[in-house]
Amino acid sequence: MNSFKAPLFKTQSSFSKISSNSVPRVLPAIVPESIQYLNRAQQAAILAPSELPLEISGGPGVGKTKSLAERAVQSIVSGISPKDIVVLSHTPLEANSLAHHIDHGLSKFNVQSNFFGSTTFRFFCVRMLHLFGYKIGLSSNFFVLSEQDKLNFVNESLADSRVKTCLRNMGYFKKPVKNNIKDLHLDFAGNSYFNKLYKNGDDLDPLYISLVIENIKSGNSSISQWVAINSDHFPAIARVLVEYESRCKKTKSLDMNDLVLYVNEIIDKYPDVVKDVQSVFVDGAENITGAEYQLVSSLAKQNGNITVSGDQNKIIHPFSMASPIKNLLGAEHSKSLSSVLWTGYRLTKPIAKLLENIADNDLTIKPRSRTILPGPYAVDFTDPFQKSSAVASFIKSQVEKFSGKASLEYRDFSVLESQSDLAYTQEAFEKHGVPYKILGNSSFWSQKEIAMALHTLRVIQSPDEDRSVVQLLRYMDLNVDHFLGLKFDGSKCLTLFSKAAAIADGKAIVQLSKKKREIISCFVEVIRKCSEGGISLENTLNQIITGFGLDKTPEGKKSTDKLVQLIKSDKLQKDFNSIHYDSNPTHEITKFLQLQAIGQISVDDYDDNKVTLSTPYDAQGQAWPIVFSHFEYKNNVKQSLSQLYSTVSCSKAISIITLTSTFFTNTSKSRNIKKPLVCVT
Repeated sequence: MNSFKAPLFKTQSSFSKISSNSVPRVLPAIVPESIQYLNRAQQAAILAPSELPLEISGGPGVGKTKSLAERAVQSIVSGISPKDIVVLSHTPLEANSLAHHIDHGLSKFNVQSNFFGSTTFRFFCVRMLHLFGYKIGLSSNFFVLSEQDKLNFVNESLADSRVKTCLRNMGYFKKPVKNNIKDLHLDFAGNSYFNKLYKNGDDLDPLYISLVIENIKSGNSSISQWVAINSDHFPAIARVLVEYESRCKKTKSLDMNDLVLYVNEIIDKYPDVVKDVQSVFVDGAENITGAEYQLVSSLAKQNGNITVSGDQNKIIHPFSMASPIKNLLGAEHSKSLSSVLWTGYRLTKPIAKLLENIADNDLTIKPRSRTILPGPYAVDFTDPFQKSSAVASFIKSQVEKFSGKASLEYRDFSVLESQSDLAYTQEAFEKHGVPYKILGNSSFWSQKEIAMALHTLRVIQSPDEDRSVVQLLRYMDLNVDHFLGLKFDGSKCLTLFSKAAAIADGKAIVQLSKKKREIISCFVEVIRKCSEGGISLENTLNQIITGFGLDKTPEGKKSTDKLVQLIKSDKLQKDFNSIHYDSNPTHEITKFLQLQAIGQISVDDYDDNKVTLSTPYDAQGQAWPIVFSHFEYKNNVKQSLSQLYSTVSCSKAISIITLTSTFFTNTSKSRNIKKPLVCVT
């Protein structure tokens, strides 16, 4: 028996074992009519004493989210104001599902469906920072860094910190001897998470530095706290992180983890800001980080009224806490209740057994297959693109073959894998002509016309935002070097926009063609016109679109029209109203950019007949008839299997698991497996 054999997946039978503090199944004599359609276990969870913390657990498809929402409805009906209830989840899709369930439940009691409390952790924190950020000296006019923005900041920090040069001057990397860390002056104790960065100077990878930042802040620590303790042991990382923090402060930028950290700081110093919170509900609690745990604990401390739901097998966030649900209900509260659901359980015992067999590298036991998929369905993949190409070809052939016979459509398929593998999948799908959409539709925001509109809004919000000016100049095929070292008549220009304005006004001595001068003049005119006071966000966008001619092509017209529709949507206006901020048009731009950065503005078209591409984390709470998932072996075996569990649990009927040959070469029981693609029902 190898190290993988330890039981990881709870099956239906193990979920049915009720703990000593479980919710009693003896229901009141009269069960409210609004929840009579639910099963007995769900009703018991909803009607459990509200004064005690409650955990609702179970596998996928058992109704955890629905039970959590109905419990929130019962709290509101009992007299608690919706404004005094906080309902948190991790993704906008989960939050929308919760809001839908809550609004539907309230409609049965003729309560107005204007529930603002169901939201993501990020959106909740943005609202808190708008309300109370001033207490810690934070301006509400802040930027929220997307993951790509954060990576750009890290790249710039690596360059500006001159970290390799400084390390060489300090005596590092002078005598690189293999397998001898002491000769590299890097005798750091223990198997540190960061030690591999010091084997050679080239290992200072921006992606890895980004993960270091996330790891630190997810644990509810700030960069300055970490640097104060670890700078002597990790000088290279400390220098880069200090530069990164300096850059963020200079540009009034917060990364995603900062949102939670700053809110925790506010609540810690001014606990009265959450004194009105009466009940806290958390969905997907298994993926709570240390910082989010601190936030939820602070909110629940007011009266101990907290309900969490989750599946402990689905811990897929790389920096989530160990046993977060247990900590939430155990560490803070001496008494708590547990409700275990299993009726409607999608992940059946045979599939759980298969996953354990994969963990043990034993594929000899195969479940019965009663699918519409013809054999053979096993293919040997040697690289990610080959795997993605085979998946694209397979989906296309099945849709064409069963179209009209089994009503099989592209929308019935989903491919869930890592962000890096999704790039190969997109390329393969485009090559094979398979229509697809990315969950959250991040591709919409990366289109040239939309990206130009967003960067222009950022410059309008803050003329000092040089990075957005650089992007706009590049989109207009202008060389940024023309703006460096310019000679000006009179005033000194420090920012790129002020230099562009000087060129447009004829105050700069620079050799540019007439066409390029006209482009710069048009750029400056658009910014100045849109920066005038009293112009609404919608009118500002229309002026940007017209000024830059973003709607001249059919694709640009379609994209910009969709962007304007999003601005006018009831949902966005509802989100705007939930952020307590005045109606100044410039502030509307700020709110829009912040909501867009945290993924709050959804551009998904659920009527599209397209294959859905997503990561396991973003797909939480969603389900499709047929799901492709890829098992990627990592050093953290439990995390790898949890991600596989999460992807399989998104399948309503058929789950297809792909394994590349690298998986078998990395395991202790290497063998020549010719058919590592496993299809289960």
